[in-house]
Amino acid sequence: MVERSNRTASFQSHPGNTSGWGSVKGITSRLDYLKDLGVNVLWTSSIYKSPQADMGYDIADYEDIDPRYGTPEPPNNWAQILGEANSAWNFEEATGEYYLGPFTPEQPDLNWENPAVHEAVWDIMHFWLNRGVSGFRMDVINLISKDPWYPYAPVILGAGYLYQPGQRFFINGPKLHDYLRDMNSEVLSKHDAIALGEMPDVHDPANAPRAVGARSGELNMIFIFDLVDIDNPNVRMALQPWTVRDMKAIITRWQLETCIWSM
Repeated sequence: MVERSNRTASFQSHPGNTSGWGSVKGITSRLDYLKDLGVNVLWTSSIYKSPQADMGYDIADYEDIDPRYGTPEPPNNWAQILGEANSAWNFEEATGEYYLGPFTPEQPDLNWENPAVHEAVWDIMHFWLNRGVSGFRMDVINLISKDPWYPYAPVILGAGYLYQPGQRFFINGPKLHDYLRDMNSEVLSKHDAIALGEMPDVHDPANAPRAVGARSGELNMIFIFDLVDIDNPNVRMALQPWTVRDMKAIITRWQLETCIWSM
């Protein structure tokens, strides 16, 4: 450890912003910048709960965060997609950390910001393609990129709900197409494999070619969610009437306004 400390570039963080107080999230949002500067050890000034008579060094609780900087609660108010009464964040006792599970606690979300995750996914795909599989149907593939700030979701369900739908922050995220192009170049194109993407909340045919256009270098086909949700009034387990004319209009719009394969 002593030998290692002689080779480190350290930086001490004093959180601060225009309000006079910074936050833990503000520190983590600048980690890439510090890394680019060559910093590989970061220590913070005291962020423990404190009456703040001496810039936080007058610590009141060594096992709690001062609310001015953040809390040890879930990172935001996102609700589970399959149960809005529950948080999308789950606490793992073994590590003392929260993990994101947008659907259920039994389905931890993959952190696609980590290159090691990409490599693991590519290995899985190669494993099956080398055994003769012709392609993949990729479930909710457009949820793999998140808003890096993980912002709080606005109140949609009503003030009585502790958690709110956060889909706008993790559907069609900022790096989605980068990830899909990498998947195509690293795996799919090498096997001439078919890639069918389930991409909810893609309702504008004009946006679809970016993922499945002839020159996109990403997927081959996507589901038409206007068609999938034709009987869904956006209320869980509810139905709305529809006609064959409605279905025909959706199919016609998607097939004529785009040059893509869709289902």
